[in-house]
Amino acid sequence: MKKKKSWQKYSIGGTSLLVEEILNICRKENLRKVFIQVPEGLSQYAHRISSELIQHGITAIVSIDPCYGACDIPYWKAEILKCDAIIHVGHTKLGDVDVPIKTYYLPIKKEIFNIEALDVLSEILLQRGYKKIGLVTIAQFLDLLPKISEYINKKGFETYIGKPTRRVVEKGQILGCNVSSARNIVKHVDAYVYYGDGIFHPIVVYMATKKPVFVVNPYTGEVKDVSEDGERVIKARILSMAKAKEAKRFAIVISTKIGQYRKTLLDTVVDFLKKYNREYSIIQMENIDPEVINHIKGVDAFVVLACPRIVYDDYRRFKKPVLTASELIESLKGTYNWRFEEL
Repeated sequence: MKKKKSWQKYSIGGTSLLVEEILNICRKENLRKVFIQVPEGLSQYAHRISSELIQHGITAIVSIDPCYGACDIPYWKAEILKCDAIIHVGHTKLGDVDVPIKTYYLPIKKEIFNIEALDVLSEILLQRGYKKIGLVTIAQFLDLLPKISEYINKKGFETYIGKPTRRVVEKGQILGCNVSSARNIVKHVDAYVYYGDGIFHPIVVYMATKKPVFVVNPYTGEVKDVSEDGERVIKARILSMAKAKEAKRFAIVISTKIGQYRKTLLDTVVDFLKKYNREYSIIQMENIDPEVINHIKGVDAFVVLACPRIVYDDYRRFKKPVLTASELIESLKGTYNWRFEEL
């Protein structure tokens, strides 16, 4: 059976469910002109979304520029276009990001409860001797966590759903840049279970906690331990730190995205490079592309102060060492005490 994308429920016939949800917001809040951010999977329906809303009296401008999360809301575009508000589709609000224009969030929810996969998971956990289990997921599956917890508990396990800090607003939710929901229960659990597709998010949980992490894919029913994958990434990060130790010329790469610009950290990194007598430059990029980075001449190593996911997820694509701020500091000190950098 072909995997069904999360956005497909919004693409079936007539006035879509998404348009209805946006209309409800506009009518309730008396919005006449809105700037709508949609994820990549919905960009092919930009015309339909905009035209249907226009037919209902709402001037809807749909942005199909790349969007990497609720940290990536180009509010200045909505201001230039004189929109009443932004409607951000696909993600939940970030607790530490205040968008200076009225913004509404429409996370895409999925209701795929795969009992067979959870049964397979239970057998594996029993075989491994893990009893206390931390549950994590992304925004799309958050509503299923209580049901998953209840089902697993009935099989004799003790489940925990952690409270996040600062950036994340929902219990059990993780982001590519923040896994505080997992970290905050690390002392209570033997292992973690990530319910969702893809392996990047669960790998990050392993990197931050160093405890076994199992992926339960609700689409395929596959259950996978990603601990070895996480360990490989950590080893690759330490290797990059070692290579960067002798670098003389560093380029600091910053982003001005509302949820990724870290001025205080920039000041810290600059001071540290000065202390170790390193030449440095500051380069601004909104979408940090390894191909563009690789094209920059006269640089021995890079420090990315935008989303740390760029460093962890794309490390194989960079030709020169690319570090997070914490990796840079450890590299120049020669200590190599690697730690997960969290926004």
